Amino acid sequence: MITRSIVTGVGQSTSTAGQSTNSGGSGGDSRNRNSDRDRNRNRNRDRWRWRRDGINRTSISDDDRALSSLAGFAILLMVITAAYSYFQVYGVPQTCAAYEIKHFSKVVDELCDLTAKVEEVVRTGNGQSQAAELGGSYPEIPFFSTPPGFAGSLTSYDAEVRILNAIAIDSDVREVWDGVNNPVWKGASLLYEPVAIYGPSQQARWEYGVVAVGKLNFSAVSSFKIIDGKEIRVPLLRGNISESGASTTLSLSPYSGGGRGIAITDNGNPITIELKTSLPLEFWKDYFNSLNSPYVTSVNEFSGYVVITLSRGITYYLVGGAAALVPEKAPQHYLYRLTPNSTTPATLAVEVRDDFNNPVPGINVTFEVIGGSVTLTDGANTGSALTVRSNCGGIAAVIASSGSGSVKASITRPDGSTFDVVFYVR
Repeated sequence: MITRSIVTGVGQSTSTAGQSTNSGGSGGDSRNRNSDRDRNRNRNRDRWRWRRDGINRTSISDDDRALSSLAGFAILLMVITAAYSYFQVYGVPQTCAAYEIKHFSKVVDELCDLTAKVEEVVRTGNGQSQAAELGGSYPEIPFFSTPPGFAGSLTSYDAEVRILNAIAIDSDVREVWDGVNNPVWKGASLLYEPVAIYGPSQQARWEYGVVAVGKLNFSAVSSFKIIDGKEIRVPLLRGNISESGASTTLSLSPYSGGGRGIAITDNGNPITIELKTSLPLEFWKDYFNSLNSPYVTSVNEFSGYVVITLSRGITYYLVGGAAALVPEKAPQHYLYRLTPNSTTPATLAVEVRDDFNNPVPGINVTFEVIGGSVTLTDGANTGSALTVRSNCGGIAAVIASSGSGSVKASITRPDGSTFDVVFYVR
């Protein structure tokens, strides 16, 4: 009995324990169900609050996306604005500076063209013209602000050429080119300065056909040669100019031209060419070195002139002339006999020349018998003294129809002095 009870007790206890264990498992399920009910109640409560407050959960997500898009657009706008400002501050000036440099190069080319035009005037005695774009307009850049344009100035300054110790080979010309009192050629050089807003400050200078660019240091950009082999070429401008703005046109009338030049040599001392200049000596040294002339022995400076010394014992060919910025003509300076002494009937012809050795038209030349008995005629008049006007080539002539003797041809210079040559006829 006792044992069964115990066993039974144990069984009951075990059974009770088993029941207790089963009861514990039922409690865990109950707690899970309670958690789900709590979550549902909270969700329902949230929905009730959203409905109460008029809030749609889906609209909140949409608003977040809208705010994100708006922020992205704002950032993009800031980037575009920064890029625009950067190009306006840096890009536009660089573009305009490049245009100024390009325009400056164009003006330099026009000055080089000017040399060719002046040379043509000197060679032919015919007028020319040369345009010069002193300023310009900046290129339009869409959506960006650029200045309306820029200007430049073109001004003249004094030029002067002295050729010392040179004597003419021809005896008639040697009366003028005697190595002591040789003519001095006066003219003008040009300075171009752009009013640069963005680009570098530069100058271009035109002196004696040579074009130089720079500011403190200059370099030659033209191919013109003052010394070309044994030929000496010194073209000049005459007159004053002071132009500013966008453009101008230089009208080049023949001040002196159409001649053939003269042959010269030294008088025992080396020929020196002195050019009044505003360019530094180093520029001229570099320029004449670049010519590779075997006849240039030295290049120096003296009192505002560059002095070029030439080799002795050489016959050079000198060509001078000038184009006038304001119409004017070089005055008559001397006569050159075109015909030799001869027997009658003989043509007595002279060429009226200026101090550049070029012909001068429209000058009165007086032919006068100063010895013997010679009859002169110009086709319309006959006598012992006739005055004939030089033609477009500077030539004046009469015919010694009969007799023998000496005939003087003479001109009066602007300063009142006279120059004459004598013909002998038989």
